[in-house]
Amino acid sequence: MENRRSKRNPAAKPNSKDRISDLPEVIIQRILSSLEDTKFAARTSVLSKRWKNLWTSVSDLRFNTLYYSSPRSFEKFLLYALLRHHQNYEVRSLDLSIHYDDGHDTEQASSSDFDEVGLRDWALKYAIRHGVRFVSLRHRDDCRQFSAPLSALSGCGTLETLTLANFDISGLSSACFPFVTSLRIEDCDFRCFDVTESNFPNLSTFYLSGLGFNGAYDDSIGSVIEISGSKLVYLKIEGIDCDMVKLKLSAPNLQVLEYRESSGDGDFGWLCHFLDINLPSLQRANVLVYHGHYYQTDKLEEMLMKFFFGVRNAVSLTVCASSLEDLMEAGLLEHKTSPFSNLKSLKLLVEKEKRIGKNRGSPGAVEEIKSYLVSGTPLLQNVHVVIEERYWWEV
Repeated sequence: MENRRSKRNPAAKPNSKDRISDLPEVIIQRILSSLEDTKFAARTSVLSKRWKNLWTSVSDLRFNTLYYSSPRSFEKFLLYALLRHHQNYEVRSLDLSIHYDDGHDTEQASSSDFDEVGLRDWALKYAIRHGVRFVSLRHRDDCRQFSAPLSALSGCGTLETLTLANFDISGLSSACFPFVTSLRIEDCDFRCFDVTESNFPNLSTFYLSGLGFNGAYDDSIGSVIEISGSKLVYLKIEGIDCDMVKLKLSAPNLQVLEYRESSGDGDFGWLCHFLDINLPSLQRANVLVYHGHYYQTDKLEEMLMKFFFGVRNAVSLTVCASSLEDLMEAGLLEHKTSPFSNLKSLKLLVEKEKRIGKNRGSPGAVEEIKSYLVSGTPLLQNVHVVIEERYWWEV
């Protein structure tokens, strides 16, 4: 009877093997590092004796207030985790998100007892001392008055990838990030802002989303943002405050440009004012600009044609038909030649929900827009054309 029980319950054997503990240490650390929050890594330490302190040597530190019951519990664990972290191990990445859902601990978060800036800076300094290469910092949506810790970040000689969300980044132009190759800026405010070879000399990938202007605005010149760099190969721009921002793009080796504008409700789309576009090596352009009727037709023609001319070297083009429908209905595409002379692939996105206008979304309208876009390509060059129907929220 006793032997039968032992067979049914291997854990009852005094010499049963702990298979978890037999995993190589590097695999255990990778498992712990991949969890959504370092708090969960600490909790899993009870799974095995060997795991007990391994969480203190994880290379990826993640702290997100959404996984904590209160600001106080978040602060307490973050301080505990950094104090327990093994001093001889590197910190490969730091992902710090301080934000709250509507109505969740908002008053507590605003309390003077919760020093989120102090916590952020302490965690960042610790990570920098331990050779951090990837940093992601996110504040609450209503905290853009906090300036990004640019001085500390620019002084990090190991930093390669940087994400900033919900900050004031006005000092970015005067800071220098010599080793950063990937930059992501989301929902930030600025007064002065450029990303060029002088402050990001090795930047290859740049994602810019939800940028807002918070300075004194001169309507005659607007707020000009320059994005340039000889090593930049991928650029994505979306959700820019188009009424306040004008852009200059110059990237001789850029391969991919993705540009998307939508208000989010599908009713309107905006196209930024591009003062200058110089992209001689462009291979792929995704231009997702929606309903151009936000502008007067002549203004839309001026802005859209200028933008198309700037990305004219693209070999592959994806574009929304709706951005050209107003020009087509006004007869402004007739007898015009497209600036695209290198096209080999064209994807034309057509909305499933038809908009106001007798020709919108009709096969004839789509065919006319397609004919215009390929009209600049030599006749002997075959352009692969795909017409794809989507709802606006699928684009």
